[in-house]
Amino acid sequence: MGGRRVGCACGRQPKLGWGGARKGAGRPRKDGEKPLKVGMRHDRRPLLAKQFPVHVTWRINRQVWSLRSGRFPKVLKDVMYAGEKKGFRVVHYAFLKDHIHLIVEAVDRVALSRGMQGLGVRVAKAVNN
Repeated sequence: MGGRRVGCACGRQPKLGWGGARKGAGRPRKDGEKPLKVGMRHDRRPLLAKQFPVHVTWRINRQVWSLRSGRFPKVLKDVMYAGEKKGFRVVHYAFLKDHIHLIVEAVDRVALSRGMQGLGVRVAKAVNN
């Protein structure tokens, strides 16, 4: 057959390529709801102040064994308060089966980010040794 394309009865040529934006395309939302408004902006996290603690949740892969069993509670307890840095400290923690709740104080976003990264390294080293 030749390279000639057949159009529809209305005389328009079919669109070439991958298509483009169309209704219902894209990754589905996790909660299964439709977006209220296209392009809705998320609210920024409020500015941090040292006198206001922040609640942080760390989720652990569900395939990993329970954080409340075996040697983990003692190892994790030792690491939690050892991760204190300038401008960051853990005030309270709670270990659940597959996640950890933390109440932390940080002077700003950078201190919170760096403190959580450092704490993550300490926890990983303690658990994996």
